[in-house]
Amino acid sequence: MGIKPAAIVQMVLTLILAVVGLMLIFGSSVSGDVANLQPLFVGGAAGIMAVAIMTPFMFVGFDVIPQAAEEMNIPFKSIGKILIVAVLCAVVWYLAIIFGVGMALSPASLENASLATADAMGSVFASELFAKIMILGGIAGIMASRNAFIIGGSRVIYAMAKSGMLPAWLVDAGGLAIVMAYFMVALAFLALRKKEPDMERPFKAGRSTVIGWIALVLSFGFIVLYLPGMPSALVWPYEWLIIVCWWFLGIYFMINMNKGKYVGSPEEYLNRKIES
Repeated sequence: MGIKPAAIVQMVLTLILAVVGLMLIFGSSVSGDVANLQPLFVGGAAGIMAVAIMTPFMFVGFDVIPQAAEEMNIPFKSIGKILIVAVLCAVVWYLAIIFGVGMALSPASLENASLATADAMGSVFASELFAKIMILGGIAGIMASRNAFIIGGSRVIYAMAKSGMLPAWLVDAGGLAIVMAYFMVALAFLALRKKEPDMERPFKAGRSTVIGWIALVLSFGFIVLYLPGMPSALVWPYEWLIIVCWWFLGIYFMINMNKGKYVGSPEEYLNRKIES
């Protein structure tokens, strides 16, 4: 549909996120308690490092600005300034949100919180409704990130294909991998419904398995379209070589996972990294 509709969606989502976030920041400034900020540091150097190693993840996404530069109706020399301003705004925003949550919740409340930012919003305004409003703001933020990555990713793929760094048939090979993933998800859904009917499910997709069977059949139908002999079959050997390489990579990680190499919670992994 072009870049303009995507830009409009991005603006709307960002405004929702900004309004909800400002509600938390100003609300906690008025109703929060400075005593909740104590202690300022926990765990000494290890605690600081535990937070620091997660911080770069928060700054993923600014690469979309140069990636989408070709679509911008501004002088190219201004893009660098926009990028710097965007990063500085993000730093201030993250600090303000952290400050707001810290002011709103005590250390004990933070420790027991399932969604700390939403719980902080609910505490500041003494209403579960405002906690749900914060969750909507979070959803808007996630959607804005996805929208931005779709824009940036499409530009990167376009630029790489244009320069000959990517083959023209890459998308076809990716399509088969996607429908195979759909097939496996539908198969797992049906298998679990039969083998583990009493499993605790935070979300249950209806009482019937009809949708699962429909998804399985349709996914298999799409898989068949990629097979040799079909009008839209993958090209041999190039496209099949991409598929095989991805399979070998997946098998490698599956074997290492079964050996216990990647088993453990994020906290355990983080502690191992700090100790090493």
